[in-house]
Amino acid sequence: MRLQEGVERFLARYSNPNTLKGYRDILLAYVQDFGAKTPLETFTSERLDEWYTDQVGRGLAEATLASRIKTMKAFWNWCVKMGYIESNPAGFLVPKKRKISLITKAMPGKVLSAIMEAATQKHQKFSAIRDTAILAIMSTYGARAGDVAHLRLSNLNLAEQWLVLHVKGDKDVPLPLPPETEELLQHWLILRYDLDPDPPHDFVFTTNRTTPGKRYGPMAPESVGTVIKRLSVQVSGKTYGPHSIRHWRGQDLADKRVPPTTVQAILGHSDVKTTLDHYYNQDTERLRAALEENELLKGKETKKSGKKKKPDTTDPDFWRGNAG
Repeated sequence: MRLQEGVERFLARYSNPNTLKGYRDILLAYVQDFGAKTPLETFTSERLDEWYTDQVGRGLAEATLASRIKTMKAFWNWCVKMGYIESNPAGFLVPKKRKISLITKAMPGKVLSAIMEAATQKHQKFSAIRDTAILAIMSTYGARAGDVAHLRLSNLNLAEQWLVLHVKGDKDVPLPLPPETEELLQHWLILRYDLDPDPPHDFVFTTNRTTPGKRYGPMAPESVGTVIKRLSVQVSGKTYGPHSIRHWRGQDLADKRVPPTTVQAILGHSDVKTTLDHYYNQDTERLRAALEENELLKGKETKKSGKKKKPDTTDPDFWRGNAG
């Protein structure tokens, strides 16, 4: 089988547009590097080692290089599974693992506060109330753009003060509604219940379009992201994506010494290890602050270490005490 045909068959397995695009971009460049008609059985570890060396020489970012290696291994493993080749020639490739601190990806608290203020000041009442409610949910729960976009009226109960977020992994996460978040959401729902979407739907957040057939349609996750990006540029001159609010919330809760299992429940992580790896004990300064704040001897007088103080032989009392 030729490389081009193998890649096309591999890509045909994926229906998710984001996954498909990620694999396609890398594999089509791979086909261009080696040639579409190159037989799969002619690929050797030595040949791929040369390709890997060339990739490193291009000065690619570690994350980019790791993504290409991961895709290569997935493609060749599949070829082995399908019986096109006997062994994986990319088996020796091991992407460099490095822990990326999510602190650097978090939106600064001051920027988030400024964004909230800017949302309330929007000229159009519809957008101001809607976007403020969106930001309230994202900052309270660390909700993803998709979690907000997929929130339905049937998953809200303001009387009993709870909502249910449908999160990554196809899970429903019930959460209490704290008072201020509930109030901002209530302001939007007063408007939302008066809308007449065409076609009808029960999503909480809508667009402001009034075109027949598209009137007040559900907001897409990308639209939620656009709201955050535009506001962040407006107040800080820098673009922050919606996920940066999630990272801020996780780190904010961790810095406030909220138990990891509680943070896990709020963020909807399936495993508390994810919460611990992302938001706890990430840098020296946070460790230093925790140790100094909880130091056992804090506020107590401690003995000074070092050499003994040299006696003052000019003091008459010294000779009286040491006479004889």
